Amino acid sequence: MSENSPFIWHELVASNQYKSGKDIAGMMNPTPDTPYEKAYWHSYIEVDDVEKCPEQVSILGGRVVVPPHEVPNVGHICIAADPSGAIAHLIQPY
Repeated sequence: MSENSPFIWHELVASNQYKSGKDIAGMMNPTPDTPYEKAYWHSYIEVDDVEKCPEQVSILGGRVVVPPHEVPNVGHICIAADPSGAIAHLIQPY
């Protein structure tokens, strides 16, 4: 795990990310499953073992939004919400 900060990547999801017809910056297009109409940030927090995250999230009063799964060439990710509904992407990178 990173020694400086567990936050290892931030990504803006927005439909207005084009300039001259090309993507710009560290952004991604919304997908059909995108839960919000407005732009929002994805924050990725590095963890040692993503498979333990669902149990820990539950203990801390949150909920698992997307269970642990593999993202090819990236690592394993679990998406969780804290008790207030704030979303975090927990990642065990390769």
